[in-house]
Amino acid sequence: MGSIHDLRHAKRIAVQRFLSQPGDRRSSHLDNVAGIGIGPRIKEGKHQAETTIHLYVKVKIKDRTAIPKEHLLPTEIEGVPTDVISIGRPVPAVAISHRIAPVPRPGVSIGVAREFQLTSGTFGAVVEVEGKRHLLTNNHVLADNDPTSLGRKVLQPGPSVGRGREIGILRQFVPVTPGTATDVDAAVAELTIEANPTVLEPIGKIASAMPGSAAEGIEVEKIGAGTGHTLGTIFDVEADLFITQSYGTVTLRDQILINNREGYFAFSGDSGSLIVERSTKRAVGLLCAYSYDRGQGFFGIANRLDNVLAALQATLVP
Repeated sequence: MGSIHDLRHAKRIAVQRFLSQPGDRRSSHLDNVAGIGIGPRIKEGKHQAETTIHLYVKVKIKDRTAIPKEHLLPTEIEGVPTDVISIGRPVPAVAISHRIAPVPRPGVSIGVAREFQLTSGTFGAVVEVEGKRHLLTNNHVLADNDPTSLGRKVLQPGPSVGRGREIGILRQFVPVTPGTATDVDAAVAELTIEANPTVLEPIGKIASAMPGSAAEGIEVEKIGAGTGHTLGTIFDVEADLFITQSYGTVTLRDQILINNREGYFAFSGDSGSLIVERSTKRAVGLLCAYSYDRGQGFFGIANRLDNVLAALQATLVP
């Protein structure tokens, strides 16, 4: 196995080769590539000792002889072996419709009223920005990357559920330029009501204001407005993935990829959910998307929480 420097160098080469073009301008054989990561080789669903560059694809064709030679993905990059892994097509986890009890605390449905668009996501956490308490969620849940959305009322539950009450005002989001790469999909809204920072049960109180460190193999949990309480295992912590939003395609860099082979981890309505390490109750990520593969199951895609808080100059309120 090469050093972490060698692995990251090989990953950068792979990203340049396979993810450098926006999704709408990629050649047909590259359009199947969903992302690039680093992790152990997967064989029959089990982790092997060998560390590889993960080439994430939407659909895996097992018979390499059925693929034109010029379209084959490489077996190694810069001397580092690769592993082709099917994860399905990553999509934002924003909801058209779902239900959840109207309680102003992390884990419940939120959204903003937009013309001709009734979508909702999840209230992820309470954070403090410039001495004031805010709710944390994704850019695509509240702002849709539109500066004119600042100042809009945040409703709970979100508008796809029904008529909500105001619980906050959108104050800030991390802007994204379509066709480029970003580390976070995040926004905050200043709370206009008292909100309990304790996540809905069974997660409960977060252990610390300091984010935990995500690592492969760690069991995590989340509560989202779409699928409620779900469990998963961290699969990759350095995944670069193409995500197509309403405003264009972006590459999400160094994401946490979470897998549940047995059932849901994330689905529509869960965008903005806080990702929590199950054993320590330390928060590690902010869910922004999901994918599904018939063989591998459901995947959740999450920003690293330390990157989110740094970008927003926010502090987690446990």
